[in-house]
Order: sequence, then C-alpha cells, then structure tokens
Amino acid sequence: MKRENTSMKRENTRMKRENTSMKRENTSMKRENTSMKRENTSMKRENTSMKRENTSMKRENTSMKRENTSMKRENTSMKRENTSMKRENTRMKASSGASCLFMSSGTPGMHGAAGSVPVLPRAEQTDVSDIHTQGGIWKEALWKYEAAVHWTCDTVKPHIVVFLRR
Repeated sequence: MKRENTSMKRENTRMKRENTSMKRENTSMKRENTSMKRENTSMKRENTSMKRENTSMKRENTSMKRENTSMKRENTSMKRENTSMKRENTRMKASSGASCLFMSSGTPGMHGAAGSVPVLPRAEQTDVSDIHTQGGIWKEALWKYEAAVHWTCDTVKPHIVVFLRR
C-alpha cells in the first residue's frame, strides 16, 4: 500500500510538472500571439496611413491636372486672341494706315486739295486698270480713309495706284 501510495505521489508530481510545463508553454504562446496581434495592428495602421497618403496624392495630382488643363485652355484662348489682334492690326494697317495715289482722267497738272503724295519707303504698288468710269466712287473711298489724293492725267489709260505700308 505504501509503495502504491508513493508511486501515485510520484505520478502526481510528474503530472504537476508536466502541467506546469504546459502552462508555461501556453503562456509563452499567448505572449507570442499577443505580440503578433500588436504587430498586425501596427501594420494595419501603417497600411491605412499609406492609403490615406496615396489618396491625398491622387487628389493633388487630379487637382494639378485640372489646373494644367485650365492653363492650357487659357493659353489657347490667349493665342487665339493674339492671332485675332494681329489680324485686326494688319487689317487696320492695310486700310487706315495706307497712303494712296489716285489718278483719273483730267487735265495734266490738275491737283486735288490734298496735294501730291510722296512715295513711301518699302512700298507695295498695286495697279488697278480701267476704273475711270468709277472714279468718283474710288475718290470717295480714298477720302473716307483720309488718304492723300492726287489727280492727274494719263493719256494712254486712266488707272489707280495704291501704296501700302508693309
């Protein structure tokens, strides 16, 4: 009986030690699990932070693209306006900025009120023939643009000569 009791005590002690060892192992695994959970939480937070940063950068990129598009449109508009102004400037130079010499049938040496017209430097000369029948219309058009008008006689063929600044 004593032997049996001793044997049971030893078995009990051995089981207690084993139980203690398993408890320690369990505690260690719990700690490891807790550590992994913390690491996982930390990684999730980092991932969330990176996602927010990525979203912010995407928004900034979209904003910059819109601004760039707006600036391109504005630039295109300004280019069109510039082209339009250049055309208008050219048109105005060609009309109001022109000095003209008008020749119609009449007496040699007969001058209009504006007197003689000097030939402009770097002038482009345009000859329009057979308009003596419309002389009055041409005269009116030239006076309208305040151009100097000079009447004289061409015995061969009446014609108009217009000098335009380049």
